[in-house]
Order: sequence, then C-alpha cells, then structure tokens
Amino acid sequence: MTHEYKPGPATLRGGYGARIYETDGAEPMVIHGAYLVGDVWHSMTWTKAGAFMDGPRAASCLDLVPPRRQVWVALALDGDELQTWHFDTEAHADTWAGAFGRRRIDVFSSSYVETEA
Repeated sequence: MTHEYKPGPATLRGGYGARIYETDGAEPMVIHGAYLVGDVWHSMTWTKAGAFMDGPRAASCLDLVPPRRQVWVALALDGDELQTWHFDTEAHADTWAGAFGRRRIDVFSSSYVETEA
C-alpha cells in the first residue's frame, strides 16, 4: 500500500524528526526533505512509499512512518444492534448516527495508520 505523504512535519521509523518539503520529485525518489539527528538537519529523499531506498529490502530506521488518517467514528443502536462506522467529517458521522431511526450513542475523532490487508 502506498501512503499519501504531504509536505510538513514527519517522523522516521528510527524515531528521528523529519520534514517533507515536496512530493513531486523524479521517480523513484519523489519525496524530498530532511531528517534531524541531534541538532543537525540532513538532506534526504524517499520513494513514494516512504522508503529511503528503492527496491525490495527490509524496513529501515530512515523510512518515513506512514501518516495517520484522521476519522470520525459514529456509534449508534439500531434496535438492539450496536453499529459503528467511520467517516471523513464529523457532520457525516453525526448524520449517520441519527439516521433511519438509529439511536445516537456517540461521535468522536480517532486516527490510525492504514496497513496492507
């Protein structure tokens, strides 16, 4: 699964802080940025999958951590059945939770990292 990386703050698997400057570089190293070790920034490029090297290999401490996806979770009762769904906006979650005679229990935000199935 390829994640959608965006310019801004990031983290590497090794725990280092990082910055993504651009994501439109030449293949295969399309992500341009830097990572911080101590108080020194080091220039870096990554593949569109966030890997610091192209090709098959084990994960590295210099790989980007996949971005977390922010979602809104709706909990509702439909008769005696507890139902839960996630949505991109609070308004959609809230609408779903109260629709079709459901009894709204809660709507809250959460985040997760999408992984391959």
